[in-house]
Amino acid sequence: MTPLKIKTSIISLMSVIVFLIVGTVMYFQYKSSNEFALLTTQKVFDKISVKVINQIENYDSQSMGFINLSKEIRDIDDKPVALQNHTILPIITNYITNANYVYGIYLGFKNDNFYIVYNLDLSPMMRTAQKAPKEARWLIKKNIIKDGKFVSFKEFIDKDFKTILTLEVPTNYQPTKRPWYTDALASSTIIKTNPYIFSSVQQPGVTYAKQITSQGTVLCLDITLSSLSKLLSSQNLVEGSAAFIFKEDGKPVAQFDQILNKKIENLNKAYPNSFIKNDKVIDLEKQKIVTINGKEYLKYTTQLESNFKSKDYLTILSPIDVIMQPYTIKIYKALGITTLILLIFVMPIVIYAIGLLVNPIIQLGRENKKIEEGKFKDVKEVDSFMIEINGLSQSLVSMSKAIEESQKTLESKVEARTSELALEKENVEQILANILLPVFITSKAKRTVIYSNKFAQNLYEMSQEDITDAELDNVYTLSNGPEAIIKEITETGRVNALEEQITTNTGKEFTGLLSVTPITYNNEDCYIGMTVDITEQKNMENEVRAIHKHTRESIEYASLIQGALLPDENLMANYFPDYFVHWMPKDTVGGDIWLFSELRHKDECLLFFIDCTGHGVPGAFVTMIVKAVEREIITKIIDNPDMDVSPAWVMSYFNKTMKILLKQETKDSKSNAGWDGGVIYYNKKSQILKFAGAETPLFYVDANGTFNTVKGNRYSVGYKKCTMDYEYKETTIEVHKGQKFYCTTDGYLDQNGGEKDFPFSKKRFGNIIKDIHTKPMIEQKDIFIDEMDKYESMIENNDRNDDMTVIVFEI
Repeated sequence: MTPLKIKTSIISLMSVIVFLIVGTVMYFQYKSSNEFALLTTQKVFDKISVKVINQIENYDSQSMGFINLSKEIRDIDDKPVALQNHTILPIITNYITNANYVYGIYLGFKNDNFYIVYNLDLSPMMRTAQKAPKEARWLIKKNIIKDGKFVSFKEFIDKDFKTILTLEVPTNYQPTKRPWYTDALASSTIIKTNPYIFSSVQQPGVTYAKQITSQGTVLCLDITLSSLSKLLSSQNLVEGSAAFIFKEDGKPVAQFDQILNKKIENLNKAYPNSFIKNDKVIDLEKQKIVTINGKEYLKYTTQLESNFKSKDYLTILSPIDVIMQPYTIKIYKALGITTLILLIFVMPIVIYAIGLLVNPIIQLGRENKKIEEGKFKDVKEVDSFMIEINGLSQSLVSMSKAIEESQKTLESKVEARTSELALEKENVEQILANILLPVFITSKAKRTVIYSNKFAQNLYEMSQEDITDAELDNVYTLSNGPEAIIKEITETGRVNALEEQITTNTGKEFTGLLSVTPITYNNEDCYIGMTVDITEQKNMENEVRAIHKHTRESIEYASLIQGALLPDENLMANYFPDYFVHWMPKDTVGGDIWLFSELRHKDECLLFFIDCTGHGVPGAFVTMIVKAVEREIITKIIDNPDMDVSPAWVMSYFNKTMKILLKQETKDSKSNAGWDGGVIYYNKKSQILKFAGAETPLFYVDANGTFNTVKGNRYSVGYKKCTMDYEYKETTIEVHKGQKFYCTTDGYLDQNGGEKDFPFSKKRFGNIIKDIHTKPMIEQKDIFIDEMDKYESMIENNDRNDDMTVIVFEI
C-alpha cells in the first residue's frame, strides 16, 4: 500500500464522509423531485384528456342536433332539380359557416337521387381537388335522372348563391348502395362511422347519418377531425412529445408526433407493442415508462367516453429527460450551494481541527529528522494537549540519547576496520598490475590519479612518480573536452567504449576507446578507467572507406553513361499526344533500358522496353550490348526503305546477335545473359501498331474504354537456352484515337509487398489501369508511383527487388 501523509489521510477521510452525506441528501431530493414531476405530468395529461373528450362531445352534440333539427324542416325530402336551389340550402350553408370543420352535408334518396353541399373553404386542398373557381364558396352536386340515365350536375356558387359555373357529367354513384345509407336505414338512432380519409383533403373524418323521413330519405353530415390534431398540438406538452387519438385497431383519428415527425397510418406499425398488444389496448389509466429508439418516455393511455358504440383512446408520450430537466437543474443548484457552504464554512473548521492533531505529529517528524542527521543533542520534547503524543515525544528523546552512545561505540570499530582495508588495497593493486590494458584509478572529488598500472604509464609516456597525484588534465586532453565523459557518467553512472582523440602531455596523439566505472578504493569514491589504443584499426577503416568512395564514384560515372544511352522523351511527342516514361533502376545503374527510334519518313517508330539479366553493374553492361545491337537494327531498317518492319524479326535478330556476341551458342557457354521485354512498331500514317514480347505482355484500353491484354512469347531473348532459329510471334492492332497502351518490365509486376508479402501482380496492375485510364498522363504517372510506394511500405524494411520501367502512351 502506498503510504500517505497523516494530514492527507484525515482530509481524504473527512471528504469521503462529507461526499457520502451530500450524495445521500441529493439522492432523496432527486427521488422526491422525480415523483413530483410524474404527478405534475399526470395532471397535464388529465387536462388534455378532458379537453379532447369535450371536443369530441361537441362534435357529436352539434352534429346530432343539426340532424334532429333537420327532420322538422318542411319539404326537406324534395328531390333535387337541376339549376334550382334546394329548400335546405340556406340552412346547410349557415350551419357550415358556424362550424367550419364540416366537410359536407348531403341527402340520399330511395330512388338514388343525391344532393350534397361541399364546404370549399375547408382547406386550400379542398378547392384544388374540386377545381373550384376563385369566387366560388360552395359546391353543390346533384345526381338526377335525365333522359333515362343518371347524370351529376356540379354547380359552383358564391356566398350569395349566385351560380358561377355549372358542369354536367355522367355518374354511376348510387347512394342506396353506400354503407352510410344502409346502416342509417337499419338503425333507429343516429349512426357514426369509424374515421376514414376524405380523399379531397387527405384528412381523417367521420360521417353522422339518420333516416329523416318514412320515404327512405337519409341526411348525412361529414366532419373532418383535423381540429383534434390542432387541439393536441396546442397543448402544454414538453418538447419531443407525442399525442394520439386512435381506434382499437390502431388507426389514428388525430395525431401530434414530435418523436417520429411523420404522418402515421397505423399506430401499432409505427410503435410496435407500445400501445396495442394481441389486438388489445394496453396499460389503460396507468403511467408506464417505455423505450422508443433507445430513449425513455412516460406513457399514459385512457379510453374516451362516447355516446356511440365505437371506442376511442387517447395516449400521450413525453420524454423522461425533458420532464425531469427543470428538477435536475434545481438539484444541481442545490448541490452547488451545498458545495459552497462546505468550502466556505465547514472546510476551514475541519482544517483547523486537523491542524490541532497533525501539527504536533509534524513536529515529531522534525525531531526525528535531527536524529537521522546525527544532531542528538538538539532533539527536544514536543508540547501537545494529547497524552499519547507527549509520551511519544519523551520516547524519541530517550532514543536519541541511546543512539548517540551506540555511535561512539561504532566509531571505535570503524578505526579497526580501516586498518583491514589498507591490506585489501594492496591486494587490489596487485590484481590491476597484471591486467594487460592501461588502467587508471582516479579520485572522483579531486580528478587526480591515485593509481596506474605499467601499461597506462607506457601509453601516456609518464613514470609512476610523475603520474601519481597528477590532475587528469595534466596527463592527457580530449579533442572534444571532458564534457562528453562527464555527461555520460552523470546520466548512466558509467562510460562504455567512448571513442575519443587523445593527446598526452608529451604530444603523443592516438585514437582511444575509454571505459569508466565507479568504484570504492581505499575507502574513497573513485573511478577506474581503461583505455584501448585503436589508432591502427581506425587507419584501416579510413583505407576501406577511400576504396568504397572510389568504387561509388565509378558506378555514378557509369550511371551518367547509361543515362546517355536513353532516348530523349520529347521524341515521343511527334507520335503521341500524351505519354509518360518512368525508368527507375534498383541501384545507381540498372539492367532495365528503354529505347525509342524514329524510322523512315518520320511516320513510323520503334519502342523497346527491356529487362536485361541482373541489375546493378552487371545488368548495366548488358544494356550497353542491347543498345549496340539496337543501333545496328535501326541502321538496317533505315537503309532498306521497302522493308516491312516486324517486331518479331527484331527480336529474332537480337536473339542471334547476342548469343554470338556473348559466345552463348552452346549449353556449355560460361556466360548466360539475355533479356525479357517488348518491341513495339507504330505507323501513325497507316494507324497500325505491331507488338512482340519476350515473357512480357502489353496492356491497352481501346476507344470504348475496354481493357485488353496482348500476351507475349513465352520465350526470352539471347540466353544460352534460346535456340538460334527461334521464330517469335507478333500481334498487329488497328489503332484509333484515344486508345492508351501500357508497357512495363517485370520489376513492377514482381515487386513484393502488401499485407502478405506477395508480388504486385498483373491483376493489380490491370486494376489500376481500369481505374485511372481517363486521367491525364502526368496524374497517371504519379498514381503508379504512389501505389507502388504504398504496396512496398506495407512490409517493414522492404527492399526493392528489381529495376522498374513503366511506359504509357496515347494514340
